[in-house]
Amino acid sequence: MAPWSANPLLRRSDRCEGWIRVLGIVLLVAAVPLAVWTGRNADIQAGSRARDELRSATVVSAVVIQRPWAPQQSAASTGPVWQTRAEWSRDGRSGIVDVDVAPNAEPGDRVPVLLARDGTPVGDRSPSKAGFGCGIAAGMTLFDAIAAGTAVLLVVSNRVFGRYRRAAWDREWRELSDAA
Repeated sequence: MAPWSANPLLRRSDRCEGWIRVLGIVLLVAAVPLAVWTGRNADIQAGSRARDELRSATVVSAVVIQRPWAPQQSAASTGPVWQTRAEWSRDGRSGIVDVDVAPNAEPGDRVPVLLARDGTPVGDRSPSKAGFGCGIAAGMTLFDAIAAGTAVLLVVSNRVFGRYRRAAWDREWRELSDAA
């Protein structure tokens, strides 16, 4: 396990396998800050794209077509957020979207809806939420890839050196039995 050991019984292949394990540990330790850096960059880029999309979005007036409801909230939320379905129309295109409204909204009321350049509703795409999710995904993907590569390196080296050790033991046993 310790490739720097002064033990004379340690074979060259054992030392080599030990250095590969040390390399695996170094790779995993180096993967953490690299994954954080990659995640942070992905966070910044996704947030920038979301901000650009929000800047280029157009506000249209939509008509409420259902009574509001309070969707199930997470424990971290401060209170119910009421939603309803609203129908929008712009430049010959139309659609239905779920929007946040006041609890007293009635069918026929008008609410603002953000539309992207292509006419799709922008919805709740805050730059911080978009960036955070993309950053976590990018960082974890990189870390998982490095960890998987390191695991493959260690398993393959263990098998190769194990085969080499077994062949050496077989050779030594044959030499011993021939000498007897």
